[in-house]
Amino acid sequence: MSATVIVELSLLLLLAVSAVALLTSRWRIPYTIALVFAGFAIDLFHVPIKEVVGNAQLLTPMSSSSSSCRRSCLNRV
Repeated sequence: MSATVIVELSLLLLLAVSAVALLTSRWRIPYTIALVFAGFAIDLFHVPIKEVVGNAQLLTPMSSSSSSCRRSCLNRV
């Protein structure tokens, strides 16, 4: 997937979470419960989150070898 699609989806999710935060303060319900219902709504409308972010290595932790490489590369600068 292109970077544009990932950015657009991230912005839409940020907008959805902001709307959930506003609604929870107005309706006085717990934020976590509202997030669960928002997740159900996302699944109900089949938002293609897994297809867009599924193969991206955005949120995976770095391995120890790449971490040591990053440290050594930073020491060179």
